[in-house]
Amino acid sequence: MVKLSCVGDVRNPQGSLKIWKIYKTSNTRHLIKNESDVYADVENCTHIVNLTTTYNLTKEDNGAVFRCSSQNQYTIEPVPATDIGPLEVFYGPSTTRILPVDNLSGLLLGDLVKFECISDGNPNPNYTWIFNFTEVVSDGKYIFSANKSELSFAITNITDSGYYQCVASNNFNGKTFNSSSNVTSLSVQEKRREDIINKFVQKCPENPCSLIQSCIPRNGSAYCSLNIWSVITFVFITLTLIFGTACISLTLSRRRQKRNTYKNGSNIG
Repeated sequence: MVKLSCVGDVRNPQGSLKIWKIYKTSNTRHLIKNESDVYADVENCTHIVNLTTTYNLTKEDNGAVFRCSSQNQYTIEPVPATDIGPLEVFYGPSTTRILPVDNLSGLLLGDLVKFECISDGNPNPNYTWIFNFTEVVSDGKYIFSANKSELSFAITNITDSGYYQCVASNNFNGKTFNSSSNVTSLSVQEKRREDIINKFVQKCPENPCSLIQSCIPRNGSAYCSLNIWSVITFVFITLTLIFGTACISLTLSRRRQKRNTYKNGSNIG
């Protein structure tokens, strides 16, 4: 909570003072309080307004500017004003989460995994990674980004299966503030991707398919699947043969007709 005070001469005719908040991101302003209770000092020709209010700060106020403006019915924009800010608001981390948010299953030995921890906070948070309730340390297997918001590693053992979590923390006013992420589970199969690929390659030759099919490896087995391009080629060749046969038959038929016509003409003569 902060106390905002504004004092000004609004001149005659009497006017008012206003306290505004100007947002950092949009530059739009929001009226906090308006005061038109004037103390008139006739001898000195002044009309003083004293405006004081309290305001509860939130993390959205970080970087905002507070403005005191003086105006009366003759004032035109821009009105006389004094700004305070931008204000720096300290707050602990929140909305901490791991990306990807989905649980990872069916991973194989040799696969690469990359987690990213997302959070906010001012000052910027530091990050700690937890695997099966034990802090992850940089020991050659695990690779951290500069601020440790990202964790990367290669799966080398089925024991890499388990639960991963990140904790964001920062410090201000002598206190530490923490925010824990969702828990992401990782499941590893006791197989190497290269072994599965080799298994697929070995199985396809053992499962011959027809001319219009292709061998597809899937789930450790080989399946024959219809190859649309083979079908198109087969249909094209078939139509070509039919068309060629029809052309030859038509040509032979016309030759026979010409011969018959010639013979009939000779007999008449």
